[in-house]
Amino acid sequence: MFGCCKMTELFLIFSVLKEEKDFQEWKKKN
Repeated sequence: MFGCCKMTELFLIFSVLKEEKDFQEWKKKN
């Protein structure tokens, strides 16, 4: 199945981006 690794890569990147965003928001609040 082509794209399996790509999907996993994308998922990891999105997770990192989301955590980064959440962290920025959290830093603003505190």
